[in-house]
Amino acid sequence: MDVEEPPAEPPLQPTRLYVKRWFIVLLFSSYSLCNSYQWIQYGIISNIFMRYYDVSTFTIDWMSMIYMLTYIPFIFPVTWLLDKKGLRVVALVATALNCAGTWIKVLSVRPDLFAVTFLGQFCCSCAQVFILGMPSTIASVWFGSEEVSTACSIGVFGNQIGDTERSCADPSEPRGDDWMKTAPGLASIVWSPGPLGKSLSTSSRLDLVEGDPQLRPAPGAAETKVYRRRWVMLVLFSAVSASNAFMWLQYGIVSNIFTRFYGVDPLAVDWLSMIYLLTYIPLILPVLWLLDRRGVRDVVLVGAAFNCIGAWVKIGSVGPELFAVTFFGQFVCSVATVFVLGIPSYLASVWFGPREVSTACSVGVLGNQLGIAIGFLLPPILVPNVEDMDELAGHIRNMFYITAGVATFLFILVIIVFQERPELPPTQAQARARSLPPEQYSYLASILRLVRNRPFMLLVVTYGLNVGCFYAVGTLLNRMIIIHYPGEEVNAGRIGLTIVIAGMVGSLICGIWLDKTKTYKQTTLVVYFMSLVGMVVYTSTLSLGHLWVVFVTAGSLGFFMTGYLPLGFEFAVELTYPESEGTSSGLLNCSAQVFGIIFTICQGKIIDTYGTLPGNIFLCVFLLIGAGLTALIKSDLRRQKANKLVKIAAAAAMTDPGKECRAVTPMIQPQSVPPPS
Repeated sequence: MDVEEPPAEPPLQPTRLYVKRWFIVLLFSSYSLCNSYQWIQYGIISNIFMRYYDVSTFTIDWMSMIYMLTYIPFIFPVTWLLDKKGLRVVALVATALNCAGTWIKVLSVRPDLFAVTFLGQFCCSCAQVFILGMPSTIASVWFGSEEVSTACSIGVFGNQIGDTERSCADPSEPRGDDWMKTAPGLASIVWSPGPLGKSLSTSSRLDLVEGDPQLRPAPGAAETKVYRRRWVMLVLFSAVSASNAFMWLQYGIVSNIFTRFYGVDPLAVDWLSMIYLLTYIPLILPVLWLLDRRGVRDVVLVGAAFNCIGAWVKIGSVGPELFAVTFFGQFVCSVATVFVLGIPSYLASVWFGPREVSTACSVGVLGNQLGIAIGFLLPPILVPNVEDMDELAGHIRNMFYITAGVATFLFILVIIVFQERPELPPTQAQARARSLPPEQYSYLASILRLVRNRPFMLLVVTYGLNVGCFYAVGTLLNRMIIIHYPGEEVNAGRIGLTIVIAGMVGSLICGIWLDKTKTYKQTTLVVYFMSLVGMVVYTSTLSLGHLWVVFVTAGSLGFFMTGYLPLGFEFAVELTYPESEGTSSGLLNCSAQVFGIIFTICQGKIIDTYGTLPGNIFLCVFLLIGAGLTALIKSDLRRQKANKLVKIAAAAAMTDPGKECRAVTPMIQPQSVPPPS
């Protein structure tokens, strides 16, 4: 059948990968590392902080949980900020918050200043909101289609030490009634999105037309290029994310110490971690909107600012009577988290070429995990469980000064170095995305389409169950270890480090595997089931009395449970294509924060009342439920189907060159949205 050639079709634009994309993802991983380190720095030596601040275990647990609590209300504002201001602003804000929170902690090294240290941790938790979602964005902005998963994994790696090719890859297709041609040469696909904007509506169509040499990029088309500085952007963002993640755990990993220092119960310390989760829930949608409107630079900048402020607030909370101050500082840091978590995929798509967006996204996510790892490792070393309260206050103050210094340094770097996007786009899709009028995109309509996407909503629940269990284990690890191995605060931190390092390796392996096989559901289901197996084995061996066995089983648990993080992002992007990767990843993180708060509180109460075995069995039950729900997710890989359609069209043109054009049956089913009126 004849297809009318649409008028004034824009030529395909050349694309380019910049060497600097690796600098961008590594930079992001660095500050993600810094942030995630502060998340765990309290909890891994919670007994020391409990004694120093003379607070309960629950109070020290809140030094970690504040990260979760803060994430909940702030994630949507941060994702909005990322969409509106770009990666640079979000990374800058995240670094600032992480820096502020760190320096606040420096002022809180006194038994009566628990409130100050909590305030510093709050600031760091706010920075985390700006960090956690950035890896996939960084990967999609800066990296090519063959490297987005790797880039995203590196972004996550920064957080593990301190959403898929689409979440870390090329931006969405043209919206509204715009037309697009792909695969020039032998054959071309003509895409008409229909009146429902980005959704694949019932009136959308794909047609195959005969190839035309004139459809190749015109000499005057916009040039694409991959800059070397893309890696600077990624590394800087990862560093901010790591800084924020570190402050999330810096209370919980030594929760017994902070409970004693601030004189609060264990639940209060748990809330220093859970505040990160709680803050995310109400703020994620506004942050997503801000990301759409202002761009990534503004969002990252705000996140870095909150992280810096929160860190400095904590410095003024070093005193037993200042728990409220340290909680406020942690709250500020938790706000930064909302601006950070959704950035990796966005940053990758803006800065990285098609063959490296996955890598860039992984780097951005790993920055946060790096911070968590450091949060497990350093607090037990920096804050030993000493009896003298003045000496303990000095140790806590030193830790807060270090985190504040790092957060401030990263905030300054974000201001000076972090850029919104490269001068020339790295991919053809990114070049097309830049030319789209912003008024054609409806943020609210995108969220409604995601909510109506049943496979995606199932993934939201299963992702929240898995990551929520990880948050609970990370927050309560110190408490579980010292119950069975008294006086082993340092080894508790090392066990946490083992969990995260193993998870970093798992994240990278899973990202590379997905790039090679594209088996999203199968890989996600296998890793989910192995997370359940790892949790069962860890639960069974925790009380055996052999610490080396706990190291081994905890490492196995971390390999799969933490390795699941980028898998969820990438699977979500496949299920929601061509929706914004920042929005989908933000909803996943919001679910994780909700379940993280619930699991941390419930498991903490179960451990205090019945012991560690029932508490861990509690988590195993929900992991089993999550594995079953994962098996029910329909593997509707929309992006992969679109790619296959292009290949089929090209093959059809080669085998039937005599026909000028013929219709191609669409392989992509419309989303569950009402037909246009």
